[in-house]
Amino acid sequence: MLVAYFTEKHAARSGKAIDAVEEGVVAWLEGFHWPGNVRELENTIERAVVLTTDSRITRQAVAAGSEVSMRTADVPSLNLRRNVEWIERETIRRALGMSSVKVDAARLMGISARALSYYLDKYPRIDENRAGS
Repeated sequence: MLVAYFTEKHAARSGKAIDAVEEGVVAWLEGFHWPGNVRELENTIERAVVLTTDSRITRQAVAAGSEVSMRTADVPSLNLRRNVEWIERETIRRALGMSSVKVDAARLMGISARALSYYLDKYPRIDENRAGS
């Protein structure tokens, strides 16, 4: 019931015509622990709506934008500042890889488009690397 509600809410908000959730998606989501409860589920569905290019939400769209599918990566060093910068760059790179629209990429990361612009200025090679691929 919540998945359907959030899908409808965010599809309307983003102007997308999404009329279904792929069979098995809800059951798959039920298999995860949701420490953020309803808010975390809503954020997951919102990202799926942003990422979907079809008229239905697929498991792939849900997994692509959620922490549920992300594997934890080892940080490159014990230097805290270097690790924070690495995590910022990696997060931005992944979000831009999921959505070529910067406003949507910012939404995936839970930041404003203005904040994303700040990070792209801070790490200019992220956007250069994306343009080249």
